[in-house]
Order: sequence, then C-alpha cells, then structure tokens
Amino acid sequence: MDECGQVWTFRCTIRKKNNPKPVISKDWSKFVSSKDLAVGDKITFSKLENKVGCAFYKIEVKKPVKLFGVNV
Repeated sequence: MDECGQVWTFRCTIRKKNNPKPVISKDWSKFVSSKDLAVGDKITFSKLENKVGCAFYKIEVKKPVKLFGVNV
C-alpha cells in the first residue's frame, strides 16, 4: 500500500545464476510511472501486520530535495 492508500501487487524473484539479486516485476513499471520515479529516488518497503495478523507492506517514496542545486 502506498502513501495514498493504493494497493499494488508486485512479484519478487531471485535470479539463480551469476547475479543472485532480487528482481521486482509484474506491476512495478506501472508503479514507477505513476510515481514519476527517477534515478536517485528512494523507495522503502516496510512490513506491517493488520489487526488479525495478516502481513502487508507499506511503500514510501522519497525524492531528493535540492537546495541551490545540491541534494540535502
């Protein structure tokens, strides 16, 4: 769920061969487009539980803040 309450569903897989890093797919490109993400933006996934103990992830997007052309 993002900061607006929108629920997103992604698929996360781990590469098996030379580069065993996680890969996020499915609706990830739609999420990137809708949030106008760019290089340097930070995305945080926080695992939470609802009242009945079901897990979900909160997604936060933080864009760099520039002051006089410098990231702060």
